[in-house]
Amino acid sequence: MVEFYRIDTLVNEASSFWVSLLVTVIGTLLGFLGAFLIYNRADRKEVYKENKAKEDRYKDRLKYLSQLVDDSLLMLSNQLDNFEELANDISQYPTEQHKLKIKASDNLKRLQNMDTEEVFHAYHLVIPESDEKIKNYKNIYNCIDFLYLRLEQAIDSADKTVNFTYRDQMFIKEKIDYLSSVIYLKINDLNKDPSKDPDFYSFLIHSHREYMKLVEGSSNIGNYEKDFLVPFGEDLRNRFLNHSFFNELIDLTSKALVRFNHMKVNASLFSSELKGLRKEMKDSYERLALINDEIKIHNK
Repeated sequence: MVEFYRIDTLVNEASSFWVSLLVTVIGTLLGFLGAFLIYNRADRKEVYKENKAKEDRYKDRLKYLSQLVDDSLLMLSNQLDNFEELANDISQYPTEQHKLKIKASDNLKRLQNMDTEEVFHAYHLVIPESDEKIKNYKNIYNCIDFLYLRLEQAIDSADKTVNFTYRDQMFIKEKIDYLSSVIYLKINDLNKDPSKDPDFYSFLIHSHREYMKLVEGSSNIGNYEKDFLVPFGEDLRNRFLNHSFFNELIDLTSKALVRFNHMKVNASLFSSELKGLRKEMKDSYERLALINDEIKIHNK
């Protein structure tokens, strides 16, 4: 029979209790530590996956930017060729309408609209530290902004030039048509008695025939200046300066010739502007290309 109140029994039972408690505590601690280690390992894996996914996203974003830059620079080079072609056409035929060939691309605009924060993180992740690093990053957008705005300005100027040329052509056509009508009326008046003013009559007949040749031949408007207005005006001044109809005829002729000269001066200025575009864009174009080459070297 167990003697419950003996001292050694109480001691043994107390010892067994503390051992069990210690084992329980240790087990609990080991379990908690194991769970913590498992959780911490899983958490580190999750953090690693998130960081890797973010890094991959940044690199992809930088690759996309780099591809857009390549496409934009190619488009710009081709568009500058078109500007130079337009400049040559304008120089050759300054009084005619010339339309710019447009290389359809929105890549420069897409570059401007990219998430700059992600590009910033991507750039600093990929590009090694150097004295030029921050400066080059800023130059990416400085160059993009300049090239985009200058290109838009040049295209807008080309559109406006077409409209201005058309306006001037309509003014000249109106004056020439009115001048031809006046000449025709004078001819009809003199038809009644050509001998009354034979030199002037012959001059008007010849001039009107030259005008009709141009009309029937669907000539460019520049030919009207060279083959009709200039010789008509010179003969009028040299031979009929004191004629009663001189002022009316020379006024119409002069207004058309002045507008022709206006068109040619504007054409020369605009042609020079177009020919200077490549030089104007050269620095930004080359700087952006160099920075993009560095991005491609490090973002593999």
